Amino acid sequence: MEYLATNDPYVLWNSLYERYGHLRSVILPNARSEWKPSSYKTLSVAVAIIVAINIVVAMAVAIIKVVDIIKIIIIYLVQQPASPPVSHAHSHSLLLRSPSYSHGLSTSHSLSLTAVSPTSPSFLKNSTSASPNRRWLRLLLRRFPTSVKLRPSLKFWLKWLKKVIKFSFAVVKPLPLTSLLLHLEMGELAADKHVKYIISVEKKKDSFESVVMEHLRLNGAYWGLTTLDILGKLDAVDEEDVISWILKCQDESGGFAGNIGHDPHVLYTLSAVQVLALFDKVDILDADKVSNYIVGLQNEDGSFSGDIWGEVDTRFSYIAICCLSILQRLDKINVDKAVEYIVSCKNLDGGFGCTPGGESHAGQIFCCVGALAIAGALHHVDKDLLGWWLCERQVKSGGLNGRPEKLPDVCYSWWVLSSLIMIDRVHWINKDKLVKFILDCQDMENGGISDRPDDAVDVFHTYFGVAGLSLLEYPGLKPIDPAYALPVDVVNRIFFSKK
Repeated sequence: MEYLATNDPYVLWNSLYERYGHLRSVILPNARSEWKPSSYKTLSVAVAIIVAINIVVAMAVAIIKVVDIIKIIIIYLVQQPASPPVSHAHSHSLLLRSPSYSHGLSTSHSLSLTAVSPTSPSFLKNSTSASPNRRWLRLLLRRFPTSVKLRPSLKFWLKWLKKVIKFSFAVVKPLPLTSLLLHLEMGELAADKHVKYIISVEKKKDSFESVVMEHLRLNGAYWGLTTLDILGKLDAVDEEDVISWILKCQDESGGFAGNIGHDPHVLYTLSAVQVLALFDKVDILDADKVSNYIVGLQNEDGSFSGDIWGEVDTRFSYIAICCLSILQRLDKINVDKAVEYIVSCKNLDGGFGCTPGGESHAGQIFCCVGALAIAGALHHVDKDLLGWWLCERQVKSGGLNGRPEKLPDVCYSWWVLSSLIMIDRVHWINKDKLVKFILDCQDMENGGISDRPDDAVDVFHTYFGVAGLSLLEYPGLKPIDPAYALPVDVVNRIFFSKK
């Protein structure tokens, strides 16, 4: 509201730019192409038909020309004149030099064929009716020296036949066959089954998996509900029940626990705020109370602890900055100190670790790059160096791993891909192969996505698989913001609504 009191448009623009300018590097554009294929499969079939027709036509032309040349060679080598060679004075002299190929050639490149009798093959006679065959013969012999009077050997003809075949096939331009085959092999996203899977997980509260992961339930709620929103099915859950349960997870300190009766942690606090943002209910929170809890976790060196027990990790720096930004309370912490600490965790390979000197890891890189992006400090990142490290995470299967020599995992489709987008280097990986890898990890019968093909599915990998496909602009999915890990329309609502 304070901007409405500004009369000078120039001052207004600069004020808005200073406040929201950094968001342009992290929020994906809302605009999408009006035309989107209904599925990769439909597009692939159309492309396959077109390419197949082109290949068949080109091959047919090449075969016809090769057969034509073989006929010329066989007749020229095998058929003999019916009468003895006539004298040079009475010979039929034929200059094999076509206007189509004569430009720039000297007379030494023409061939005088003597001993062509009236009974010789018609295409060797100087008649216009056989010009197509003679034209190909001219092409074949245009560099045959005039000093040679004998018939060329079979080896000579085979050599030239090989060249002509290569010339014929050269008309078929290289096609993106690898990409085409990938599209043909791709399945489709089983969106409806994934929705049913996520809803079924919530109902299995007495299962072994649910009991073991009880302390992470708020994280699971964020993974599952964000997946539903990306799929356009958030209305499949009871909004009031979800919000009521989340509020019961809040501690007196202002932070949130992973479930009712557990200890608060900054990790679960972010998940709570994100879920409320999905339902456009952030305003029901006491933003100052929640932000004060986070502010109290910042250390002197700018780092953040996860809870009162003091564990320090760059993950918590990202969580604090992201959560405060959503609550629009980022000015309550020392942002410069926070940025300085994150930069101190940068390694020589361009990546980031959990603490200064820690090994570079894709998950930590996302946290550090995301925090710097939200804080408007991406200039501290060596984008080319980091982009190279990140793009090397793609393996032959198309999947991405988190560190060198590790197996691919669907969750890195988010950690790596979002970082590449934020530093504008996403074009350095093969997107089609990554899409195929994610789709191959689906359970096509019961829904859900696993870490690798044929493994057990879970909500964690289902979310990061669908979120990764959203970053890859897979048809039918809502776009997701690579820094805030929320749908773009939710982020826009937070920062640009008129509330």
